[in-house]
Amino acid sequence: QAVTAALDRLTRGCTTLLITLDLYLAMMADRVIVIEAGVVRESGTPAALLEAGGRFAQLLALESGRGRPEGREEVANAAG
Repeated sequence: QAVTAALDRLTRGCTTLLITLDLYLAMMADRVIVIEAGVVRESGTPAALLEAGGRFAQLLALESGRGRPEGREEVANAAG
């Protein structure tokens, strides 16, 4: 939570490119671009991507279902 608050403060009013495997952090973005194997698979707002039910939604569901640190490794493995 402290990291999220600090990022919010530092990036307010700026264009920021954030590369993350933390999908909850990606939910704060204005726009998300999902890249797999060097190819853009989908892009849009987090809400639109969740509604579309594509890869972003699948990975977020996978991370949500785990609720444990090893869940993040699973997301990283599924993404790569």
